Amino acid sequence: MGSFSEYLEALERNRTLFRETNPEIYRAFETSVVAFSRLANQLRDGRDANGKTHVSLGPLFFIFQRQAMASYVALATNQAFLAWGLIRPGIEAALVIG
Repeated sequence: MGSFSEYLEALERNRTLFRETNPEIYRAFETSVVAFSRLANQLRDGRDANGKTHVSLGPLFFIFQRQAMASYVALATNQAFLAWGLIRPGIEAALVIG
């Protein structure tokens, strides 16, 4: 069994390799991060057709955003077995939002 520093180095190598071999996936996820930020701003500042805000959806949205990022990192570091457990709360938050 290797040391913890070797494990962290392997994660970094896998993350770099993933980005180099799958640039389109990396760019797509970066695009989704920008979209997350825009949607968060809309939730904070926007109003619906009835003039009401939906700021109460913010915590659920941020759970989804955080879990999506954590899942992406798990997939990018060759740890797909962690990705489902990480994304599931985000999917559930999205379902509650509707």
